[in-house]
Formats: sequence, structure tokens, C-alpha cells
Amino acid sequence: MRQPGVVGQIAVTAIAALLAAAAQAVTPQQWALDVRLIEQRITSLHPNPARRVTWARWIEALKSVSGDAVEDDPARTAARLMQLVARLGDAHTRLLPSATVGFDRWFPLRVYEFSDGYFITAIGRRHAKLVAARVLEVDGMAIADAARQASSLLSSENDFGRREATYYLSSPPALAALGVIRDPSRMTLKLIDRSGQQRHLELAATVGDPSMAWIQWGEMFGPLFDDPRRLVTAFDHLAPLDYRTPDDSRPLHLRHRGRYAFWHLEDRGAIYAQINFLVDS
Repeated sequence: MRQPGVVGQIAVTAIAALLAAAAQAVTPQQWALDVRLIEQRITSLHPNPARRVTWARWIEALKSVSGDAVEDDPARTAARLMQLVARLGDAHTRLLPSATVGFDRWFPLRVYEFSDGYFITAIGRRHAKLVAARVLEVDGMAIADAARQASSLLSSENDFGRREATYYLSSPPALAALGVIRDPSRMTLKLIDRSGQQRHLELAATVGDPSMAWIQWGEMFGPLFDDPRRLVTAFDHLAPLDYRTPDDSRPLHLRHRGRYAFWHLEDRGAIYAQINFLVDS
């Protein structure tokens, strides 16, 4: 049975590569080429792109991007294209930006939404004391509003996917393009730390790998996945890769983040199974 949207992921991967090549000059004409490619790839490969959008309006909005492109602000144009692809509502169809439009800058942290708020689940070692802090604001904007803006850049098919899609809260160009932060070189977080004290944290942007591979690796990973040892996590200040070593003293979902794991929970009459890595063969 054909899985909806799988070919859409292939289409968008190809689009991202051409978007990167065109963005170095960042002229409206070059953006127009990308817009045509996005339309072509999605209409020819996606099994049902109009499932959640009014197609004629979507195409009209897509074509308007190249006409509005601002030569000195490629990140904003890229963000508009990303939002349009995200509106298709297919988690396997996404437009990923590249370093050539400024998306090789990161804030060294991971913010994750839980039932009781937004928390830092991983952060650069320099700020290790603030891991697990609850985030209240980003540059004066309520964290829920900032997260809503950030999640608009990635498709989600349900509420769980939307809550997962806070990755671009780590991205300076994305947050600046969305109007969440004013200066793409830094941001200020209003926090409540583990002791209950209100704190302010200013983070500077750092150059990193533009790949978004880390978003698939769980809440303990962040944008510095090229060297995860630079991060500490909220559970006992472990480094992200420490979870690859089994430890039954940790909570079930953190006991072993290898390829897969399972445990027999005798007291509950259940088997807990966890699949952490899945690769097409």
C-alpha cells in the first residue's frame, strides 16, 4: 500500500538542494525558479497535495513569494516557502533550508513542549545549570506564541506532531524571519530554573552543521549534533550519546536509546517496546 506523502519527502529534498544553489545571489528571478520547481515537484510526485489546502489559493500564494522576495533578506523568503510547504499538512513533505540562506547558525539548546509547559531538555555545557529550566518568554514574546511561529515551518499531521515541531526555536535566522527575535545573533530567554527562581539567559548564535538530522534523535539532542558532547541534558546532566548505553535506573523512555529496546513489565503484565531508529532498506 502506498504511504501518503513519502514521495513528497523526496521531492522536497531535491527542492532544498536547488534552493541552496540559487540563494547565493538571492534575486527575485532566482527565487522564481525555486517556486516553479516546488510547484512542479509537488504536483508531479505528491499523491494528494490538495488534501488540506485549497489548491488554487495555495498555488497563488506560492507564486507571490518570488514577486515579493527581498534581495537582502533571503531567510525571510525561505521561511515563507517553508511555511507554504508546511501548510500541506504532510509530515513527510517539508522544505529544509541550507547554509547559503543563513541556516547554519544555531542557538545551543533544545526546547521541548510538555503537558506543563516548555522546558530546556538540552543546552550547551556553558549553561549547564539552566538545563531543565522552564521557558516563559523568548525576547519578550510568550513561549507558546514563539513555539507556534516556529512550528509553522514544519508540517504536522496531528497535535503530537505539532508539539514536537519546536525545532526552529533553536534557529536564529528562522526566529528573526518570523519576528520572534530582533537580532539574529542573540536571543534572551526568560526562565524559571529548577529551584523556582526566575532567570534571564542571553544566548549567542553559533555556527554549526546546517543539517536537521538531530530532530529525529529525541529530545536529548540539539543542533550541535555534530559533537553532542557539547550538550548536557535535563536528566542527570548526561550527554546525548550517554543514552545509547543501557541503564535500568533511568525512566523507561530514557533507559536505552539504541536502535530499539524492550522490557517485560511483570507488575503491569505488559511489554514496553521502543523503536528509536528506522531506516529504509
